[in-house]
Amino acid sequence: MAKITPISGFPEWLPEQKILEDKIVNTIRAIYEAHGYTPIETRSVEHMSILASKGDINKEIYVIQRAHADQLEVSEETLALHFDLTIPFARYVAQNFNELSFPFKRYQLQRSWRGERPQEGRFREFYQFDIDVVTPEELPLCHDAEMISIIAKSFQKLGLGKFQIKTNNRKLLLGMYEHFGLNLEQRQAAVIIIDKIDKIGPAAVKAELGKEGISANIADEIIKISGLKLKPSEFEKTAAGLGPKNESFMAGLREIKEVLSLVTESALPNVVVDLSLARGLDYYTGTIIETILTDYPSFGSVAGGGRYENLTERFGSKNIPGVGISIGITRLMSLVISKGLLQADQYCPTKILVALNSAEDLKRSLSLAEELRASGLNTEVFHKPLKFGKQIEYADKKGIRFVLFLNDAGTLELKDIKTKEQQPITVAELVIKLS
Repeated sequence: MAKITPISGFPEWLPEQKILEDKIVNTIRAIYEAHGYTPIETRSVEHMSILASKGDINKEIYVIQRAHADQLEVSEETLALHFDLTIPFARYVAQNFNELSFPFKRYQLQRSWRGERPQEGRFREFYQFDIDVVTPEELPLCHDAEMISIIAKSFQKLGLGKFQIKTNNRKLLLGMYEHFGLNLEQRQAAVIIIDKIDKIGPAAVKAELGKEGISANIADEIIKISGLKLKPSEFEKTAAGLGPKNESFMAGLREIKEVLSLVTESALPNVVVDLSLARGLDYYTGTIIETILTDYPSFGSVAGGGRYENLTERFGSKNIPGVGISIGITRLMSLVISKGLLQADQYCPTKILVALNSAEDLKRSLSLAEELRASGLNTEVFHKPLKFGKQIEYADKKGIRFVLFLNDAGTLELKDIKTKEQQPITVAELVIKLS
C-alpha cells in the first residue's frame, strides 16, 4: 500500500482556499482585461537549449523523462518544465511574430516549476500571473506607467492591507556607479549586490562590493545613496542633487520623471522611488518595479517586473522591446492563508441544497434542481433520504446557506441556515431572492 506523505514545495489548497484563490485571480484578470490585455497559454515544456540560454540566472530546472528510460541524458533537445513565463512568452512571440498585432498586450496565468529549496513564500510548483506589452518599434514609457497603475488597482481592489510599489531605473543605477568610477563589470556586479541589501544588510553588501574591487569609501557612498526612498513629489530635486551628470544617469532620471507623471493619481500615494531596487535579472534595462505588503516587509516582493530592450534576442528575431510585471499568485496565497488576510465568503459554489424526502421523490427533486440551474442558481440534490437534520448538517458543513424542501403537495419551503428562518416560497420568488 502506497504511503501518503506531503511533498514539500507543491502546495494543495482546501476547497474554500481554492475558491479564494480563484476570486483573487478573477479580480486581477478583470483589471488586466480592462486595460486591453488578452489571454494566451503556452506549453509547459521547452527545449533545454531555450531554458538554459546564456544570461539567465541559474535555476534548478526540472527535466521531463519517460519512466522506462534507461538513464537521464540531457541535451539541447531535452524537454524541461519552464521556470517562469517570460522565456516561453519570448519564444511564443518569435514563433508567432507574423500573426500577432503590435503592440501586443498579453496576460498569462500558468504554473511554473523551480527545483529550489522550499521556504516561506517559495515553492517548487506555483502560479504566476503575468502581463507584458511588446512591440518591434519604440515602446513609449506610458506602458511602464500603466504597469504601476495596474499593480496599484489590483492591490487596492484585493484589499490585502497597505502596500508599497517600489520603482527605480537601471540606467540611473548604472550611471550612478559610473560616476563613482566603477568599470562596466563592477557596475553590473554592484547592481546585483545592491539588490540584496534588504535581505543581507549593509555590512554584508559592503563586504561583497569589496570582493569586486570596490573601495570601502565608494561602497559606503553607494550604500548611503541606496538607502534613499523618495516620494514621487521629492524624487526629481533629490536625484538631481546626487551629483552624476553622465548620459546613463540623466536618461534614467528623465525616464523615472516621465513614468511618474503618467501614473494614475490614485496609484501615486503607494509609489516610492527606491534607489536600492535593482532586481537581479540581467535582462532589465530601464524601469524596474517591485511591490511589497508593508505590514509584512520580511515576506518580500509579491509582484515585480520591468522594461527590457529585446525580448526575442536569443531567437535571432527582430528587436522587440517590452515591459511587464508578474504577480506571484501562489506566493501571495500562502501569505493570505497564513495571516488570514482574506476570508472566503463561500466554501463551495452551491447556493441551494434540495433536501430529499424519500427515494420516490428523487426524480421530482432532480427536475426541480434542473429548473433552478436553468435560472442561474447552482443547485445540489442531497444524495439519499436521511433525516432532515442530517441533510441540514451536511449543507452547513459544506457552506451551503439555503436548503429547499419539496413538500408532497408540490409546494416549497426555504430554510436559511444562517438566520434559522424557514418560509414558503415559489421558484420565481426564489430566483429573484438569490439571483
